[in-house]
Amino acid sequence: MTTLLHISDTPRAKVPYFDALIRRVRPDILIHTGDMVDDVKVGRLPVRKEYLAGLSVILAVMERSGARETYICPGNNDLPDEIARRAPWAKVVTPDTLLTLEGVTVCLTHVPGSYTRPARITLYGHGYTAETRRRRDNTPQRLYLNANLTAHVITLPQCTVKYIDQPELYRIREEVWKT
Repeated sequence: MTTLLHISDTPRAKVPYFDALIRRVRPDILIHTGDMVDDVKVGRLPVRKEYLAGLSVILAVMERSGARETYICPGNNDLPDEIARRAPWAKVVTPDTLLTLEGVTVCLTHVPGSYTRPARITLYGHGYTAETRRRRDNTPQRLYLNANLTAHVITLPQCTVKYIDQPELYRIREEVWKT
């Protein structure tokens, strides 16, 4: 059994919670589907310095994860070249990338609805304004998972999903930091 952790849209203020989640889950595979410093809109504003500082922090957390594989699909507010340069240990992929992980097809993208390649699991983030899928629409044969407000712990190849909503991230932080 392989554990995959999917996160996305990580603002600087919540990096400690994602750090605690990653330490708690200890994923075999870690996937981030973009907007790595979500509160800094580097795609729209001249805030490169703030973005790079925040990027260094989240990348350090991800590198410490111990995951045997790490994938990053940059979002609209990311600098893909900077991510690739600062994270040589990760595979930086373009939106709509299709992977096979433990025999399961997984599509990585950032924006809801921007996937064109059929996969058993489609992972993305960005927001909910263009979202057409709901948690209740998922089936064991087709999963569409938006990690904008909910992290996902997925077991492969079974494709079971544990949804970790933001309030639970706070609880996980407290449990991890008490030990």
